[in-house]
Formats: sequence, structure tokens, C-alpha cells
Amino acid sequence: MKDQIKLLIQLQGIDSSLDAMRQEMSAGPQELEQMKLETDELEQRLTQIQANVAEMGKKKRDLEGNIEADSESIEKSQGRLQQVKTNREFKATQKEVDDLKKRKRDAEEQLLALMEELEKTEITQKELTAELAEKKTGCQAKDEDVTKVNISFEKQIVELTEDKGKIAAAIPPELLHRYNFIRDRREGLALAGVVRGTCEACHLSIPPQEFINLQKAESLMTCPGCQRIIYWEPDIT
Repeated sequence: MKDQIKLLIQLQGIDSSLDAMRQEMSAGPQELEQMKLETDELEQRLTQIQANVAEMGKKKRDLEGNIEADSESIEKSQGRLQQVKTNREFKATQKEVDDLKKRKRDAEEQLLALMEELEKTEITQKELTAELAEKKTGCQAKDEDVTKVNISFEKQIVELTEDKGKIAAAIPPELLHRYNFIRDRREGLALAGVVRGTCEACHLSIPPQEFINLQKAESLMTCPGCQRIIYWEPDIT
């Protein structure tokens, strides 16, 4: 029975290694996909920010043009004030000057607010551009890492699978079936060591008489708590 338990321990060690490698091989592409999604979202944000900057730049140029045109109109209207001949014409021209000045002030206030907003948006654009470049570099590095890991693990999986087959062939079919049955239902661990009378998997204390029998290793025993196959580590390993 000791020899069979040793084989089961070896088998579980290989299965655990295979599980870990397959999990990492699965996790790597998932992480890469998430990184790509985040990169795409960031690129969309940057595209929108760039569009906003372009639109604000156009508004800025339009306002500057309007302000310049109003300044010229004010100068012309003020020149006409010196030429009017009637009080009525003077008042009408003066109102025109006042309206132009008000429109110019409003435009200048809008321009000031726009320039402040544009400055903040351009800072955001610069930050997003740097962040996007970093994300793309990270994606490329992750892609290369995933490829390397997969190539390495695929080779190891082939080798371990061959070793697993040899060990499994030396285990009685009924015992192997039992091992696989428990493994499928206990998070990939069919065996658990017992240290100082306690199951390492579920931490249940093994009854004294059962622990004595376990140390003899004359028959296959299971933990009363988690139902895993148990073995006394100091005696087996």
C-alpha cells in the first residue's frame, strides 16, 4: 500500500503542475485581452479629446477673428462720430459703437474662458497620449511574454503527460478511478498529508486510533472531513 500511495503522491504532483501551467496559459491571454480592451478604450478617449481640441481651436480662431473685426468696426464707427451733423445721427452712431464694444467684451470673455478650457484639455491630451503609448508598449511586452510562456509550457506539458501516463499505468485501475473521482470533486487535490494528527487539506484532527492505523500504512484511508485519501507524511515521504 505504501508503494501505491507514493505513486498517487507523484501523480498528484504532476497533475498539480499541469493544472498550474494550464491555468497560467489560460490567464495570460485573458490578461492580454483585458489590456487590449483598456488600450482601445483609452484610444477612443484620446480620439474624442483630440476632436475636442480641434473644435475648441476652431472656436478660438473664430472668436479672435470676430474680436478683430469688431475692433475695426468700432474704430470706423468712432471715426464717423466726428462727421455726423445731427444729434440723431450722433446718438445712432454712438449706440452702434456701444453695441460693438459690448459684443467685443462678450467675445473676449468667451475667448478667455475657452483658452482656459483649451489649456486644460491639451494637458489631458498630452497625459492620455503618454498613457496610451505606455499601454501599447505593455500590450506588446505581454503578447511576447504569453507566447514565450505558452511555448515553454507546451513542451513541459508534453513531457509531464508522458510521465503521468507511466505512473498511472502502474496504479491499479480501481484506485486510479477513485483518485480521479476525488480529484474532480476536491479542487484538483485527491490526496492530503496528515501532520501531527491533522489533515493538511481541511485541518480536521484525525481520531487517535485512525491516526495509528494511518501510520502503519497497511490500507488506504480517507479523511473523515474532506474525504480525500490521506497519508502520514513522515512515514511516506
